[in-house]
Amino acid sequence: MNRILLVRTYRDVGAGAPVPPLGLLCVAASLRRSLPGGCEIKLLDAGLLRDPEAEVEAAAAAFRPALTGFSALSCEAPLAHRLAAAARRGAPSTFIVFGGPYPTVSPAEALADACVDACVAGEGEGAAAELAAAVLAGRGPAGIPGVAVRGAELAPRPLLEDLDDLPHPAWDLADLKAYSRLPNWNGYIKQKPYALLLTSRGCPYRCVYCHNLFGKRVRARRARAVLDEVLLLRDRYGVREFHVVDDVFNFDKARLLEFCRLVRAEAPGLAFSFPNGLRADLFDAESAAALAGIGTYKIHFGVESASARIRAAMRKDLSLEAVDRAVRLAGEHGMTTGGYFMFGFPGETPAEMRATADYAAASAFDAAYFFRVTAYPGTELYGSLPEGERPAAGAGFFSPGAGSARDAEIRQAILRAQRKFYTPGRLWRLARKTHNPAGLLRVLPSMAAGLLLSRLAEELGRRDGGADRS
Repeated sequence: MNRILLVRTYRDVGAGAPVPPLGLLCVAASLRRSLPGGCEIKLLDAGLLRDPEAEVEAAAAAFRPALTGFSALSCEAPLAHRLAAAARRGAPSTFIVFGGPYPTVSPAEALADACVDACVAGEGEGAAAELAAAVLAGRGPAGIPGVAVRGAELAPRPLLEDLDDLPHPAWDLADLKAYSRLPNWNGYIKQKPYALLLTSRGCPYRCVYCHNLFGKRVRARRARAVLDEVLLLRDRYGVREFHVVDDVFNFDKARLLEFCRLVRAEAPGLAFSFPNGLRADLFDAESAAALAGIGTYKIHFGVESASARIRAAMRKDLSLEAVDRAVRLAGEHGMTTGGYFMFGFPGETPAEMRATADYAAASAFDAAYFFRVTAYPGTELYGSLPEGERPAAGAGFFSPGAGSARDAEIRQAILRAQRKFYTPGRLWRLARKTHNPAGLLRVLPSMAAGLLLSRLAEELGRRDGGADRS
C-alpha cells in the first residue's frame, strides 16, 4: 500500500501549546477517499516531538513514504525547511510537498529549497489528492490547479463551494488526549478531551493585516452537517469540548441559532469556546443566550486598537461601543471574555498605544492579549510596506523586532499594557469566574512569571532609555 507521511510544522510563538492539526487532518481524509488504491498515512506534529528534526528523519527512514507533506505558517518557514531536509535524509526518494499559509503566499521562496518538490497553494483537499494520485502513478505534478512547481506558472484553483461534500477530518490520526493535556490559546480547557471545529471558511471583512487564504466570501457548512461531526467526535472519540475556529462564526445569525437548537436537542452537556473570536458588532442578546444555552463558556473578540484613526487605517470596521456591548452581553450570560489588541501599526503614535492599553484596562474583558503588529506575506499590509521595513522570515506576533528605537517603543507599550491590565484584582476576578479552577491554576504560574518578567523588562527598558537620553 502507498505510504504518505504528513508533518505539522510547529513553532512556539508564545501563544500556547499546539492544537490538533486540523488542516492536515482534512487533507488526510481527502487522500483516503480519493486515492483508488488506498494509502497508509502517518502523521507527526512537531509541537509534540522532543527533537523534531531527528524524529522526522527517523520516521521517514522507518516508514519510507512515497510522499511527504508539510503544513507550515509563514512564521514557521525556517523550521519547515529544516524538517524537509531531515525527511530527505531519512527517505531520499520521497516526494516532498509544502502546504499551508507559507507556501500559499510564498511559493517561489519555498521552491527555492531543493528539498521541496512542489507546493499546494490555498485549500488543500482537492489539490493534494490530485497531486498524490499523480505522484503515486509516476506522473509529474505540473498542470494541476493549485499546485506550484519549478518552471511553470501556478494555475489557480477555484475555492470549494460545498464544504458539506468534504469528508470529516481524519480524527483517528490525532491523539486528542495528548493535546488536551496542554494549555493552548484558549487559556484552559473546561472538559477534556477537546477538538477543533471549523464550520465555515472565508471572511467578508477587509482588515489589511489579515490573510486571504479562504477568500472574502463566507462559505458555510449546514448546521446539521456540523452537528453530525460533533456527534461523531463525542460518540467515537469521547470529545466533550469544542473550540470553534471560524474566522467569523456568527456571520449568519440564523445558522448560529439553528446549530444551537440542534445541539440543545441532540448533544446536551458539551462545552464550547471561540478562541478565534466572534464579530462583536454581530453579537446580540439572542445570540448570547443561544450560545450560553449549549455550554459556551469563553469568547474572544478582536478589538485591535482603541484609536479610531488606527482602526480606520486597519480597515477594522468596528466601534468600541459595539465591543463594550458584546462583552457585557457575554458576561451577563456567564461567559468569560478575552480581547485581542495590536501595537505598532505603521504611523501609530505612543499616545495611541497608551490609549489602547487604557481602554483594555478599563474594559470588562476578563483577559486581554497584546500582540505586535506583524505584516505577514500575502497581506495588504505587507504589500504596503517598503521592502526594508518588511519583517524578516519567520517573524511572528511575539518576535522581538530588529532592535530599533521603534521596536523598543512597541515592546515597552506591550509590557505596560500587560502590567496595567493584569492587576491582582483582575486576576482574582478571573480566578473566581473560571469554569475550570484546576486548569487555571496550571497556567497561573506561567502568567505570574510572565507579568513579573514584564515588569522587570519595563523597568530595565526605562533605565536604558534614561541612560540613552543622558
